[in-house]
Amino acid sequence: MITRLKHAEIDFEAYARRINSSVQNNFYANREVIDLLCGRWDLLVYGDYEYIMPVPLTRKLGLNLVSMPVFIQQLGIFGPEDNVHLNELFLKKLLEIYIVESYSFNTLNTFKSNIGVRKNYIVEQQDYHLLYKKRFLKGRKSVLKKIEGLSVQVKEADRQTESFILRNFKGVKKKQDLVTFIQFIKKFCSKLQMWHVYSEDQLISVAVVTEDSKCYGLLALINDETHRSRNAASFLINEFLQQEIEHKSLDFMGGNIRGIEVFFKSFGADLVTYPVVQHSKKELIYKFLSKIIPN
Repeated sequence: MITRLKHAEIDFEAYARRINSSVQNNFYANREVIDLLCGRWDLLVYGDYEYIMPVPLTRKLGLNLVSMPVFIQQLGIFGPEDNVHLNELFLKKLLEIYIVESYSFNTLNTFKSNIGVRKNYIVEQQDYHLLYKKRFLKGRKSVLKKIEGLSVQVKEADRQTESFILRNFKGVKKKQDLVTFIQFIKKFCSKLQMWHVYSEDQLISVAVVTEDSKCYGLLALINDETHRSRNAASFLINEFLQQEIEHKSLDFMGGNIRGIEVFFKSFGADLVTYPVVQHSKKELIYKFLSKIIPN
């Protein structure tokens, strides 16, 4: 039986044990991360926390909706193994009791139901020199050979970093989302790697990298577009792979936009997908009306 728990009803010790021991464990399922980036969320639970599913909530269009927070790519079902039958029960429960704008399961959740998928790209743990020789595309190698005058530093975010992110971060609609992102960096600074690229003393690119027991995750790659010709993003990713890819895989955490997909693939990344549920505004209103108007 799957039950719905409000935030105040969750046993967070049991929650943490299940997340940490699950085969699907990822950085974003940590309670502190969801609390900060989401604010309101429920939990669907099977049995005595045998399987769990965090459900982020928001209010849009005058409706209470399930909607993925801006900086969380995947949540989904967490348990000792991937169980297709239970996954289907969780999906059914989600759609029965909530109005779902968007919900992203994780790459280790599989379904019989025909639901949507989104793209993601991962560079598996391996020897960097073999990766460069066999998997880097010729065009990327050519770009890297021409880069001059750049240096990289891995250090905690400071005021210069924060100012750079606020000026150059693209892809968020609300200023408050950026404020939340800065708060996230400050709160989880000990669990993040902040990679800075400089042209002499000028900061021109920043990467925010998460780390868990299995892999690194590229949460954000922010560039100063006025220095686009310097190819700082290519330089940064290559430097990261040189230093870290022999230790853990790198999850690029994206790839649905064609230009970004090509960029990730040029470093030898492999395509993986994750299941998603998405509904348009029209579909959301229809689902809301169907819940309040009897058949």
